[in-house]
Order: sequence, then structure tokens, then C-alpha cells
Amino acid sequence: MEYVTPKFNKDRFTCPHCNTVAHQHWANHIRANKEISTSKSAQDYYIKYSYYLSDFKSAKCEYCDKYSLWIKEKMIYPRKANVPEPNEDMPESVKKDYVEASKIVNDSPRSACALLRVALEKLMIELGYKKGNLYEKINNFVGEDKGSDLEHSLTSVRVIGNDCVHSGVLDIKDKKPIAVALFNIINYIIEDTITKKRKIDEIYNIIPDSKKLKKSS
Repeated sequence: MEYVTPKFNKDRFTCPHCNTVAHQHWANHIRANKEISTSKSAQDYYIKYSYYLSDFKSAKCEYCDKYSLWIKEKMIYPRKANVPEPNEDMPESVKKDYVEASKIVNDSPRSACALLRVALEKLMIELGYKKGNLYEKINNFVGEDKGSDLEHSLTSVRVIGNDCVHSGVLDIKDKKPIAVALFNIINYIIEDTITKKRKIDEIYNIIPDSKKLKKSS
């Protein structure tokens, strides 16, 4: 499922309410300086006695008609993590840390990255790579010619997650986009290693046994 990270003034992103990638209608908001007078028209009132709140805007989702509220380019409502949902094939042991990381990423991207590193180590174990530390597990995994894209993804999670644990190595205190990228990478790894195989097996199982290629003895 496509996921587009919500960003200030962006025309299209994944709605934090309905989780649909949809067009967003942005609007400024007005604050009154004085109480409205019944002797003035509404138009005159807004022109003379109001001003735009420059730091406050809202975005209305075209799909569900619900609003997100933004102050100083940061979304304050709804108070959601705005990270991709876990892949449907994600093992439960991995999903536990993935979901926990999604709950804290707004307040502590560093802690979320550290949890995603733990999630990656559990994923390696689920895939059969149980010996050694995380670096060794990844080396054994990518050593089976999994492809450079997957290798880069695994390395990104390991390095960033590890550096989040050791203070002073990588400062991502205010770098939520990096944390969001790691959520995407975890899902990508599962898509490439688990989901792809499941989909191929589903197609293969449709074929009658009589039509399947026989293995030579």
C-alpha cells in the first residue's frame, strides 16, 4: 500500500484519519482583534478587525473531509504517528516492536529508531539467521545474493538504529523523517523476503498438479 508522509503545504499525502493517499485542501485561519459589531457587515469586519494566523493552517482531506491542524509547519492534530502500517506478513515478534516504535516516534525519533533496530534483529531470526550479532546476521543474509537494494536497506536500519542507541554518534533528535524512512525500510524488507514468496506460492498453488513441472530425480 502506498504511503506518502504528511508534510506542511503538501498537496497530496496519506491522510492521518482515513490512511488514504488523497489531495489536501489547505486554508489559512483568521483571528479577530475585537468583538464583532452588529452594525458592520461580516466582510467589513474581517477586513478591519482580523488578521491571519501566519503559523496556523489546516488541511482538509478530499477523500474523508476530515481536517489535520498544523502549527509552525508541524501537525498537532490528529496526534498520530503517521508512519506506514506494518506489512500484513510481518511476524508478530517483529510487529510488537514496530507498533511500539510507531507510538513514540513523534516524541522521540531516536528511541523509535533503536526499537526498529531490535525489530530488524528479530526479523533476521525469523528468517533463519540466528547466529552472531546483528551485523553478522545481516552479512550472512545478504551474502546469499539478495540484491544490493535489500543490502542497502538492511545496512540503513542497522547503522542508524545502532547509532541511536549510542549517544553522540548520530544526532537525530529532531529528524523524524529519518525514523519514518526506517519504518518504510522494515516493510520493504518483509515485502521482498516474505510477501513476494507468499504471492508466488499462491499463484503456483492455483496450477493443477498435473501441469506442474516435475523435478528430475
